[in-house]
Amino acid sequence: MPAQFVEEILASKKRWSIINVWRAITPVKRDPLAVCDTRSVSDDDLVPITAKLPPKGSGTYENVSAGNCFEVLYAKANPEHRWYYAEGMQPEEVLLIKIFDSKKEGGANVRVPHSSFVDPETREAVGTRESIEVRCLVFYEDEVVAE
Repeated sequence: MPAQFVEEILASKKRWSIINVWRAITPVKRDPLAVCDTRSVSDDDLVPITAKLPPKGSGTYENVSAGNCFEVLYAKANPEHRWYYAEGMQPEEVLLIKIFDSKKEGGANVRVPHSSFVDPETREAVGTRESIEVRCLVFYEDEVVAE
């Protein structure tokens, strides 16, 4: 996302969110996707990580970000986290994950850690999970975020 675009959004004070759309390409038989209840994650559990993709022409990511960097939040393990998953998701099922909202809810921005995991019950299932995740920016024209 170009820096000028981000600056314009922030300056406008309009509410915006990021929603990931996740779906299986084939039925999920192993390594399902889990999401963590944001209410169980404290700010101290989150560690910023800089992701660096290879420059264009040097690997399989050549059309993604062409060597640019971006920041993601890594969630440290915490027994207080509450994780959930849908067993055996099918390609016609879609999971929406709100990973950011500029409107603070309960004093914190929404962020939903999510990850695949090894389910001991399906560890021996044949094949690998195939899925796709798309990040969508949502803009709320009629909502201004209070300072």
